[in-house]
Amino acid sequence: YLHKNVKMPISTGTDNNLQKKANNAGSKTQVLHLAGSSTSDFYFSLSVLYAQECMKAAHNDAKTMNDFEFSYVLVHPEADGYSWSFPKDLDESTIKACQKYKRCEGIAKFGSFQPDIVVPHMFCRAGLTHFRTLCDLVDFEFLGPNSSSQEIAENKAWSKAIFQSAGVPVAPGEKIVLGENETPSSVTLPFVVKPCCEANSAGISLCTDAEEVKAALVEAFKYDDEVLVEKFIPLGRELRVSCIEESDGTINVLPALEYFIPQDIRTSGDKLQVAEEGKEVNFAPTTTQYPASVDDELSEKLRVCAIKAHKAINSRDFSVFDIRVDPEGNPFFLEASLYCSFAPKSAVVWMASGVMEHQELFRKMLSIGAERGQLRKMSAKENSNVQKSMKGKILVSE
Repeated sequence: YLHKNVKMPISTGTDNNLQKKANNAGSKTQVLHLAGSSTSDFYFSLSVLYAQECMKAAHNDAKTMNDFEFSYVLVHPEADGYSWSFPKDLDESTIKACQKYKRCEGIAKFGSFQPDIVVPHMFCRAGLTHFRTLCDLVDFEFLGPNSSSQEIAENKAWSKAIFQSAGVPVAPGEKIVLGENETPSSVTLPFVVKPCCEANSAGISLCTDAEEVKAALVEAFKYDDEVLVEKFIPLGRELRVSCIEESDGTINVLPALEYFIPQDIRTSGDKLQVAEEGKEVNFAPTTTQYPASVDDELSEKLRVCAIKAHKAINSRDFSVFDIRVDPEGNPFFLEASLYCSFAPKSAVVWMASGVMEHQELFRKMLSIGAERGQLRKMSAKENSNVQKSMKGKILVSE
């Protein structure tokens, strides 16, 4: 059921008309937004929020709407798995009223679209990995890196090891595993405890004395069976650096963004506001400076290390790195975020604002991705023609 050529009965309705419109929209570049979550209401709400903000900005730009045709696919978490819907827009009322399809029927319907490029907005681990693999299986080109790179980026212990092997400075640390080695042995206090595979600083704690360690580990293990314990880097500065990749592979490092935080580490509450058991998510207020005031020496360190990290993790199109700078001016790369929804508050958009306007960046990245998408379609068509020409022939070795 994963292959795009599999045909399944599809109910008639408004979303089918939208699908035909998306497949026959003439000269406009076809963009398919993939949002939602297969795992939780929290990640569903977060994903839809970013997708909505992305399209609010796009609708206000005449050139974007003139050059691109947008369609939408949502994945909904369910008690017995997940479902699909295909709304005509991302208004809350439209989403609530839209018909849902069970897993296999939804996959077949998803695969029958013909986008030039997919914009993934899914932030749950399955969304960053499995659903990108699904895009590959149905020959859909998408913005951002493939599922293998996302898998590494989402595992802080793996990405840390990759960065270190590439010569990118990281904080000393060790991985501990639930039921195996649950006590840090090589890292001394103070240290930071965080789940290996959880985003938005969920489950993170700073331990300054031994009495805090047990509670910190219990909290981190709520989110993942593997936990990273890292030596605490005294707060000099908290920075984010982003890379944008050109169509020829050139990597440009954008000016850094600085976060000003009232405590020693950024927590989940510094990033998102969550209400109603995860069903309502919004952005938390933050104090930042863009561009950050960075001297030439630190700027060059950040540029060189960001390019190394981008290449080492095999990212594509863009990347974002969280960096802690100690009081002596030494940067330590903490983690990677290899996704962007192109909402006004998306990190890549924010950090590119000093270089190009939001919609200019969005159109640029869509065009780069769509060019890959067209090449992919041509390659798939050529392969199909070869298979047809070989049909009925029997190859006999000498």
